Amino acid sequence: MLLGFWLPICAQSQNPLDASGFPLNKPKDNRLPPPMPPEAASYEFKIISSAESSIDDKNITGKTIVFEFRGYRGHADELVGDLQTQDFVLKGHVDLLGQDAVIKGDAVYINFDSRIWRAFDANVDIKPALVQQRLLSDLYLQAALIYGDRHRADAQNANATTCDLDDPHYKLESDSLTYIPEKRIVFRGFRLRVLDKTILGLPSLTIPLTRNASNYAPDIGESADEGFYVKLAYNFPIGDDTGTLLAQFRSKLGYSLGAQYLIDRTHQKSFVRFLSDFDPGTNRISMTAALQHKQELNFGTIRIEHSTRQFSYLDGPQTVSNATFAQFVPKLGRQDQMALDFKRSELLDTNFRSVQSDLQFSETRNWTQKLRSVVRLTYTDYQASESGSTLIARQALDVRFTSLFDEAHYSAQLDYNRVVPIGETQNFASGVDRTPEITIKTDSKKLYGPNFPLNFEAAAFVGHYLDNFTNSDITRYAFDFRTSSFSKKREGLQLDYDLGFRQGFYSDNTAQYTPKANIRLGYSAGNWLQANFRYNYSQMFGFTPLAVDRSGAYNLTSFDLMTQPLPGLKFGGQVGFDFRRQDQGRIAWTSPSIRLEYSTREDFRVRALAIYDSDNQQWNSVRLDFRWKPGRSTVAASAVYDARRNSWGNINLFFDAITVGRLSFSAIATYNGYLKRFDTMHLSFTYDLHCAEAVFQIIDNRTGFRPGTEYLFFVRIKALPFASPFGIGRQGESLGAGGGGNG
Repeated sequence: MLLGFWLPICAQSQNPLDASGFPLNKPKDNRLPPPMPPEAASYEFKIISSAESSIDDKNITGKTIVFEFRGYRGHADELVGDLQTQDFVLKGHVDLLGQDAVIKGDAVYINFDSRIWRAFDANVDIKPALVQQRLLSDLYLQAALIYGDRHRADAQNANATTCDLDDPHYKLESDSLTYIPEKRIVFRGFRLRVLDKTILGLPSLTIPLTRNASNYAPDIGESADEGFYVKLAYNFPIGDDTGTLLAQFRSKLGYSLGAQYLIDRTHQKSFVRFLSDFDPGTNRISMTAALQHKQELNFGTIRIEHSTRQFSYLDGPQTVSNATFAQFVPKLGRQDQMALDFKRSELLDTNFRSVQSDLQFSETRNWTQKLRSVVRLTYTDYQASESGSTLIARQALDVRFTSLFDEAHYSAQLDYNRVVPIGETQNFASGVDRTPEITIKTDSKKLYGPNFPLNFEAAAFVGHYLDNFTNSDITRYAFDFRTSSFSKKREGLQLDYDLGFRQGFYSDNTAQYTPKANIRLGYSAGNWLQANFRYNYSQMFGFTPLAVDRSGAYNLTSFDLMTQPLPGLKFGGQVGFDFRRQDQGRIAWTSPSIRLEYSTREDFRVRALAIYDSDNQQWNSVRLDFRWKPGRSTVAASAVYDARRNSWGNINLFFDAITVGRLSFSAIATYNGYLKRFDTMHLSFTYDLHCAEAVFQIIDNRTGFRPGTEYLFFVRIKALPFASPFGIGRQGESLGAGGGGNG
């Protein structure tokens, strides 16, 4: 069981399967700004009305003026502007309406070109477009002084809310704040006020907006492996960086203390985290640490990552694991790339140790517009030992080289792949080496242009191969030809085909050829009738010593039909015939099935599919799904009936946004008919608080990693994207109503 309380106050990744909430608050200001002119057009200052105005070559003055300029519509008691520098000063009852914000204040300075602005005694309606859609509805900001540009905004004596009421339900107040898009929000002298009462005050609060940001809200609950716990994180500014103090208290595993440091600058991004666990029961100290660093220099980029986990209960009480990654990417031309990578992973236990190190050099270089080469050299050293005895020792150099030449009428490619063992190795295994292989390709467009009536591709191969599994040394000559055509007709008779032939000759006096055919003959009469006849064939003749040339064989045909005798009612089926099964004396008819679908309108649909088992001469399974969308609500279900076992194998139910007054209910349930139990049961109850929602969820997962039941209660602000575990299984799988769909 897990019980948590969260108050999300910044954007998080939205879970598309999460229970639907109540409608968003509508913007206070529904006015639309004037359209922006095309990029190539010149910007024209347009006066809509004014009590007094004057315009010369570049200077503008006006009183009680309404104007339009560069996608803005503005009003001010007094205006002074320079059309050359695009600097404007507006005073008295300023109202500036734009695509991404509405600015009102006593005085506003703005440069319409650089978008640098400053507002005094201001009210700003921030639109989602201004914050890269990290808001779902408007944010209302009041401050004695607000100033900023495209990259940063600062405010003094500020309060912010997404509540559209004149007396908002909640406000985030601060003596000063700084917002840097996609990086962080810093509050200094922070106060959270709800219903005009201060319920939380902090000297400073930083909310990182980067991927590595830690959860800043308290997490309180109970789980089977940790017991009752409280997990806390406090973010605070360190200059332009962010520090975090971490603390965890767990009844079964003791307490943890740690810290992390986040640097997010133009040319440097770093993240350091350290957490140490103290278990009074065993007097053992476990530790996890992580480091990430990216530095952009004039001559290239350096990345370093390292993680260490020692005596973690997730790995084992005697286990230490280390992982290191380093990379240097020099700056080359736009089309050239080069990288030097180093990876090392280590696992230590009481009697076991394994270490693998990889050093890799890779380069992609465009010598000319027609010639390109790709090189990758990887040195691998792997050692595994138990109680001092070596189990596996492997050192090898993996050489991979590709050169591509693209001419007007053909293209050529040279490949060289070789894994070379180094020194003494034990239990060494490798695949097939190409030493080398040359491929020449062409097609109908290259040879005859796009209007040639026959569409085809042709390729010739010659290469030398070392098959390390069979210890074979083979030279191969091969030719491949394919032609295809796909009908563009939507009505009447249609013909699609994809035909191929491949021939190979080998140095051990063997040869193999493989013809292939995929053909579809279809007929369509709108929604009333759709029919398709398909034939698929592939067969190898002869022998090949190379495993890479061996492919599956099939010789089968199928027929499917779908008709709509009445509006909304569809009926169809399909059947296949396998000639290879017939040659083997088995039943050749495969996968007979019938399908029924009824849909009266877009918000209602029911479907059924029944599949027959030809081998056992009985119905195999019946699949059903159903979806109904009355208004905002959704009701969906799907089920699979196992006719062989005479049992419902699986039933999925989905209810979303079933609303009564201000209370909404959503649920997902997955029933396992073989085990006679619900594998998954997710329930969500949402109460509308106007600008926020109070949510209580019961998440019961009986399969996957750490199965169990979670009880979650949180208050989430509607304007902010937020993701809960609702709709996600323990293995990360998406839940829902199967074929019935969720939406």
